[in-house]
Amino acid sequence: MEPVLGGVSRSSPGAVTTVNAVLVPDLATEFNVQSVPTRIVLIDGEEVACIDDGFQPAETLVDSLEAHATH
Repeated sequence: MEPVLGGVSRSSPGAVTTVNAVLVPDLATEFNVQSVPTRIVLIDGEEVACIDDGFQPAETLVDSLEAHATH
């Protein structure tokens, strides 16, 4: 996913980062991560979406981020 997320971070309206749920289990628990990959959209520190539909192409991820950023 790293190459895809690199492209997404250059195209998205906000910051994009990754967290390894195995290395940071407390954070995974805090966000109730049940499967990997899970994408969580935060706006002003508040969770607005949790997307766990598996791997997606960069274009789909950018569209999803843009849709949530406009709400």
